[in-house]
Amino acid sequence: MNEEAEQLVLCIARENPRWGYDNIQGALANLKHYVSDQMIGNIRKRHGVEPAPKRKRKKWAGPLARLPVASVSVGYFGTTIARPRSSKSDFNRLSRRWSALLVDIGLSSRSVPC
Repeated sequence: MNEEAEQLVLCIARENPRWGYDNIQGALANLKHYVSDQMIGNIRKRHGVEPAPKRKRKKWAGPLARLPVASVSVGYFGTTIARPRSSKSDFNRLSRRWSALLVDIGLSSRSVPC
């Protein structure tokens, strides 16, 4: 490992304290220095640079509970249509038509506050 790449790791880690090993590895790759994430961790540990803090996990129960309860049902169906005989052929022409059916369930009985 050359000294220049090690100094870049320390510089990037100090300027961006919230970056993890993968972000630093990507920034170094953009500068044409290819270093493994484990090597970045070893350099940080050797020089006393703390790793990035753990991120809090998002809890979806709060935002989802505030959403109105409603659902939309979607159905697709196809029908075969027999077209009348043309003067050039002796058989019926068949064609397939697809349709979509959207049904709103749940919001029709709710009142909207003004």
